[in-house]
Amino acid sequence: MPYEVQWLVEGRVILAELIGDLSPDEMPAFNQLMHQYLDQSDATKVHYIVDTTRIGKMTGLNPMRTFTFPKHPRMGWTVGVGISNPAIRMIGHVASYFFRMRAKEANTVEEGLAFLQRMDSTLLAACPPQPRG
Repeated sequence: MPYEVQWLVEGRVILAELIGDLSPDEMPAFNQLMHQYLDQSDATKVHYIVDTTRIGKMTGLNPMRTFTFPKHPRMGWTVGVGISNPAIRMIGHVASYFFRMRAKEANTVEEGLAFLQRMDSTLLAACPPQPRG
């Protein structure tokens, strides 16, 4: 599977790890899965951390244009982790502009979560700062 999605903070922060090469054929299933996570939360805002440290090639922007989850009413901040590849960084910047997402880059998932806790103080009660195991 080219990605793994789970709750980093139950009902509040989604963690998606992109693994290997992502093809356009996999984008609709990823979009649908993200909607399922967003729909099952009762939080006002659900934040999203996308970890690209193990990504291979990415499909580019065209298949991402079909994503609808960034416009979900519960969508909060998006944090991109490990975006060292210039092409992926550019895709991320264009996507955040295209979808009008509130986006930030971080070096680690822990750094991304700490940023989200600063932006959304309700996360501190739901998830006190601690290292990911």
